[in-house]
Amino acid sequence: MKRRLVALVCLALLAAGCSHKARQAQALKATANGAAIVESSGGKQIGYIGMPLDQPVVVQVNDASGSAVTGAAVYFSGPGGVTFTPAAALTDSSGQVTTNVALSQQSGRYKLTASTHDASGKNVQITIEEVALGYQQTLGAQLNAQYCIRCHDPESRRSASLTWTTSPSSLIPSPKAIR
Repeated sequence: MKRRLVALVCLALLAAGCSHKARQAQALKATANGAAIVESSGGKQIGYIGMPLDQPVVVQVNDASGSAVTGAAVYFSGPGGVTFTPAAALTDSSGQVTTNVALSQQSGRYKLTASTHDASGKNVQITIEEVALGYQQTLGAQLNAQYCIRCHDPESRRSASLTWTTSPSSLIPSPKAIR
């Protein structure tokens, strides 16, 4: 009897958990339209798979004369697994929208799209490129940052001179010559 009661309670909890409705995205009510969308910052970043980029992506909507447009709807999209927070927003008083981007679990180049609509309803978009490093690329970047700077930075290299003396068997460096 107790087993049936426990099974019934578990089944009821499972059903309640599955009946959760996904939150619907609210439609944006744009108060203005732009003629162009440009990247302000956040493009060409190198991030790590499955992680958010270090800097947010910022785009700006401009009118035909190049002035910022307040209240234009901007929508972000990208390959599967890429998330945008927020995925859509209205431009602020400076005509800009900021979104945080988390890359998916695949290493490689990502082409992200930010789009808006002009006054005629035509889609206007910009492509923003980002790069996600996998484990091997991440390890290589860390090693490069830690060790390669020593070879390429004149300030970090010690000067060394080496004097060679001859011996009957080979050339060997003299001990006083290495500093």
